[in-house]
Amino acid sequence: MANTIFNQSGRYAILFVLLIAFSIRSKAQESNNSKNQDSICNHYIDIAEEYLQNDSLTESITYLNKVLAIQPKSLIAIGLRGVCYSLQPKLLDSAIIDFTTAISLDSSVMFSFQKRAEVFYDMKRFDDCIKDLNVIIKTDSLNVKAIYSRALSNTKLNQRDKSIQDYLKIIEIDTKQLTATDCIITVYNNLGFSYLEMGNYSKARFFIDRAILSDSKLSYIWGSSGILNYKQGLYNKSLIDLDKGIYILENGEPKGLNFQPDLLYYYRGLVLLKQHKNAESYKSFKKALELGNKEAKGQMAKTINK
Repeated sequence: MANTIFNQSGRYAILFVLLIAFSIRSKAQESNNSKNQDSICNHYIDIAEEYLQNDSLTESITYLNKVLAIQPKSLIAIGLRGVCYSLQPKLLDSAIIDFTTAISLDSSVMFSFQKRAEVFYDMKRFDDCIKDLNVIIKTDSLNVKAIYSRALSNTKLNQRDKSIQDYLKIIEIDTKQLTATDCIITVYNNLGFSYLEMGNYSKARFFIDRAILSDSKLSYIWGSSGILNYKQGLYNKSLIDLDKGIYILENGEPKGLNFQPDLLYYYRGLVLLKQHKNAESYKSFKKALELGNKEAKGQMAKTINK
């Protein structure tokens, strides 16, 4: 039930904070061919940023291209255009080109590495993503976002031990700094789920319970707890947890977002199958299948044959 930091909903809030810092730094580094050119380019950049904030990506790119026609090595224009490309699934290759160009112009700007890492993640190029994140972490060993992103990437590569080490590092940073890291609840959940997948159920229970104590209104945490109980043969408890997760998810509560909702229904189907409630089990598997769970189809056949 691992969560992801690269989702669209969380992307914009972080994006524009970074853009402000990036813009201030980059504008100071623009080559000054003439005051008139700088004035025109800065005006175009301001317009492009406004379009970007309003999700008018094509218009933003148009003005950034105007800047680059005048100043081909404009770091801010290249970086912002990369951001525009990164928000369009069909243009991720173009985003990589722009962020790579930005890095070649100034490798000290971590924003370019961060954004390129996000695009690599979206492209499922997890090894490349980790390489960029390692650059960021080497520069800033307390960068929680980068460490968290690396943990997610290692999970995708089935490098559970490395993911666990990163999650533990985030907890250590959070404890020392007393900052209440934004992703700490998900870190507890993902760490617990990592231990679950490795068969260490006692540690899995410890961290999943910490997540529940921190926020009991997140559906994916109840999903993790339900799956853990299923693995331990605690079917009644598993069903209670999975039903809680599904209730939160289906009632559209603000904190009900679940990035693997199919697992809630799939494991609910497995529990009900164990309890010989075949009709209900079939419905759960059917829902899981609709949400993309490929294993659910085979399980549906079992409910009919029994």
